[in-house]
Amino acid sequence: MEYPNWVLKQKQKGTEPRKIGDGYYLYKISSIWDKNLKRSRKITGDYLGTITKGGIIPPKHKRVLESYKQITVKEYGITSYLRSLSEDIEENLKKHYPYDHKEIFMMSVFRLVEQSPLKRFDFYYHNSYLSESVPNARMSTKFLGPFLRDIGSRRENMTEFMKEFVVGSEFAAIDLTEIFTFSKGVNAAMLGRNHKNAFVPQINMVLIFCLDKMQPGFFRMVPGSIRDISTLTGTINELGLKNTVIIGDKGFDSEDNVCALSDSELQYILPLKRNSSLIDYGVIKKGDRKEFDGVFQFEKRHIWHYSKTNGDEQIITFLDEKLKAEETTTLVSVVNNLKTKKKTDEIAKKINNFELKLYEEDYKLGVITVRTNCDKSAE
Repeated sequence: MEYPNWVLKQKQKGTEPRKIGDGYYLYKISSIWDKNLKRSRKITGDYLGTITKGGIIPPKHKRVLESYKQITVKEYGITSYLRSLSEDIEENLKKHYPYDHKEIFMMSVFRLVEQSPLKRFDFYYHNSYLSESVPNARMSTKFLGPFLRDIGSRRENMTEFMKEFVVGSEFAAIDLTEIFTFSKGVNAAMLGRNHKNAFVPQINMVLIFCLDKMQPGFFRMVPGSIRDISTLTGTINELGLKNTVIIGDKGFDSEDNVCALSDSELQYILPLKRNSSLIDYGVIKKGDRKEFDGVFQFEKRHIWHYSKTNGDEQIITFLDEKLKAEETTTLVSVVNNLKTKKKTDEIAKKINNFELKLYEEDYKLGVITVRTNCDKSAE
């Protein structure tokens, strides 16, 4: 039987075209020696596909199996969800880091989701659907090391990027708790005094929080050796913010800092130590709740408060009954524990100090006092 050239073109060794009805089909063939017939006998093997002018179309079951080979299993859920929440972040990364936005975003996602070191980023990236939706991100360890050093040195880019999220009309500048580290190579970690008066390598953090939007807007890392009000005022000036309240810790309460803030026409809320001469405990000592200015609820606990004027600022004292009960319980436990130990001059001194707080200065327990020049209510 004669076949068209486009059919014969598909014929290869060990195959044979056949016409069935109006179609042409290719089969695998072989031959064996038949002892009875004393000659070789042709055997038809597997069906290889339909012959068309465009080539061979494999059988349906082979096409299905071949499609399965293209299937890969990749993580999709959490990373895609985070990406859907971060459209504004991605857009601003593209704006301020046009050539590096993919890598910055990928690192942020995998540090959050996997809490992974750099050497695992490439693995997580290629096993995530992000490698399909955000292709060609450079995630090898060899690349990321120098990349991080380069990104970290671009202060102007970082500032402009984070300014995109400082939106609103009211802000709080917060001096966050110091972060200590003994890791080598952390340039910002410098010796500084922590809240326990110990000198350790540490990094200080400053956070700008948008009050009317109730969201963080900007943060800044400060070397641990720098511990003054200039870190907060410098951050505010860098961003050009107005109507900002500075919230510090007890370490910022000094007349020099207060004067510096007042001269800069900045609002502030600074907590006072319980032995501060600015605190008037007279209202608490009376034990009459009617002497307080009022009470409000905060996280299912009632907070009593009263205010006193000190020049241009208010001294607001809060009494948290639950906190007072917790502190009393702690003091009682500490005193009882010390009394079980071998008596020494040092132990006796500690017992006297704790009993002084428990019996004679119990009016200070559960008290939090702040000084502020904000024209706001205690609540």
